[in-house]
Amino acid sequence: RLRENSDFSSSDQSKTATFNHFMESGNDDDDTKSIKSSSSVKSALRRGKFAGPATLSFSSGDEDSLFSTSSSSYSSFSVDEDESFKFDRTRSHFLRTADLGLTQDTIFAQQFLDNPDTIPEPHYHHPTPHPPPGVQFHIDESWICVDDGNGGHSPIAPQAVDALVAMGNRAISDPCMWTPTKKTRNYMTEKRLTLDDMPIPGPTFEGEGGARDTNSLLWSGKFNHRHHGSELPVIRSQGFVNKSAEELVDLLMDSSRVEEYNKASVGRIDEVVLSYGNNIDCPFSGEKKKKLTGVVMQGAKVVDGTAVFDSETDDELDFEEERTSSTTSSRRRRKASQFVGVTKIVCSTNKLPFVKKALEFTTLLHCRELLDEQGGNGYIIVGRSITREKRDRKRVIRSEVLSSVTIIRRLHQSVEMGNTRCVAVGDSGRTSSRKDLRNRCLLITMNHVKSPLIPKLIATRVGLSAAKNFMSDIRAA
Repeated sequence: RLRENSDFSSSDQSKTATFNHFMESGNDDDDTKSIKSSSSVKSALRRGKFAGPATLSFSSGDEDSLFSTSSSSYSSFSVDEDESFKFDRTRSHFLRTADLGLTQDTIFAQQFLDNPDTIPEPHYHHPTPHPPPGVQFHIDESWICVDDGNGGHSPIAPQAVDALVAMGNRAISDPCMWTPTKKTRNYMTEKRLTLDDMPIPGPTFEGEGGARDTNSLLWSGKFNHRHHGSELPVIRSQGFVNKSAEELVDLLMDSSRVEEYNKASVGRIDEVVLSYGNNIDCPFSGEKKKKLTGVVMQGAKVVDGTAVFDSETDDELDFEEERTSSTTSSRRRRKASQFVGVTKIVCSTNKLPFVKKALEFTTLLHCRELLDEQGGNGYIIVGRSITREKRDRKRVIRSEVLSSVTIIRRLHQSVEMGNTRCVAVGDSGRTSSRKDLRNRCLLITMNHVKSPLIPKLIATRVGLSAAKNFMSDIRAA
């Protein structure tokens, strides 16, 4: 019995010591778990190479148990800490990309990463359905950041701009999308003019494209997608302007000259300039070949966007380079506008009569030359609304430019090169001389706007009237 009692007392003491040790270690585990859980919650929105400072708030702590991982993971964490300030989400501008075909399933995000072990950052390296702060979530939408919050563009921004240009040019040239007004239908029937034809005006004494010309061709239509603003009408307009294509591009892209053609404008400022267009290798020019999207075999080198092996001779590479350069130089060299390749975020304010609050638009603007497959002989300017965190400005009505496309074509080179069918539309039966056509151009616009001041019932009527007035103001500027 004494032996049994002694065994029981010893086992009881061991259990008590084990319980006390468990309680002491349990408190530490609870603290560690609470720290880990809080860090995981904070890092759920920001992970990867360009994580925010909140994710790295435990790097200076004394808890060594938090970093009890392998040496490779710790080294990647140190790299993340060094580069954590390259992307500031709170100061970035967000762009919708679902209707452009850019989603998280269609973008190979690893093409923008130098380290293959780095986790891509949502919005910065690939689109994500999660909206910016203050915007309601919708499963059919996708968003990207066009800038890094510090004045530079995001890696995915050039691809988004390319997709915006392609969508705009495709939509503005789609005859199945547009319904002409009664006056436009009668005019095109009389002149035997189609949507793809290049109209050639008569001599300047007829007044077409002048300051007193108020005529323009108008269409209305709708996008057939289900994304944001698809229920609102889209307006297309076309007319002649007695300015050269370069002069008109400079007028539309220069923020200091907005008041020359927009009487309701209070001003437009350039918030962020992503590209000035003065670099030959500008990623927004539309001519530089982007990085490969896919898997490149080990040992291959990328030459002008093509993966080649060292076994290929220099003659073969020279032949490929010569063929590529000949394709690029097939277009006629001409003096281009100074705004070609310019990509910037602008904020414009308009003040309408009988409305106390001002209308504010924050838009991404981009300009480039038209490619040969797009008809050439001119320029294209695209725009789309940019979203960022809500600002504390109560006396402002925020409106959205869902899509804005402006195509400016040269008339004299269309006659010389003959890429499209040219149709004379002058009333006198005579066409302008080539000297006169050098100072004249064809202006085609497409606008898709959402504003709380415009009810849906009269949106088409208001849009057609605004497009007609815009054409007249441009001619008079």
